[in-house]
Amino acid sequence: MSSSRSAETTYENQNDQRLDELHSKIKTLRGITTDIYDDTERQNLTLDETGNSFSSFSSQLSHSSRRAAQAFGLAGAGGVRQTRIIMYVVVGFLSLWLLWRAKGFCIRYTCNTNYLLAFTGQDSETSQFEIWAIVRQSYSFHQC
Repeated sequence: MSSSRSAETTYENQNDQRLDELHSKIKTLRGITTDIYDDTERQNLTLDETGNSFSSFSSQLSHSSRRAAQAFGLAGAGGVRQTRIIMYVVVGFLSLWLLWRAKGFCIRYTCNTNYLLAFTGQDSETSQFEIWAIVRQSYSFHQC
C-alpha cells in the first residue's frame, strides 16, 4: 500500500510540475500575442495617418493644379491650347539660341599654373635640404 501511495505521490508531483511548465508556456504565448496585437494596432494607426496625409496632399495638389490652370488660361472655354504653349516654348528657346550664336559669345577657360621653389637651407638634424613648392594658379575667362 505504501508503494502505491508513493507512486501516486510521484505521479501527482510530475503532473504538478508539467502543469506549471504548461502554465508558464501559456503565459509566454499570451504575452507574445499581446505584443503582436499592440504592434498591429500601432501599424494600423500609422497606416491610417499616412493614408490621411496622402489624401490631403492629393486634394491640395488637385486644387493647386486647378488654380494654376486658371492662372495660365488653360481651363475653361477659350483657354490656350497645349500645342500653342509648346510652340511658344520652342520658339523662345530657338530665338535665344539664335541670339547666342549671332553674338558669337562663348567663354574660353584657361588655367595657368606657376611653380615657385623655395630652398630653406640645410636642416641640422637630418642634414638634408628642405624644398618648398608654392603653387600659384590663375584662372581667366575670355570672350571668343
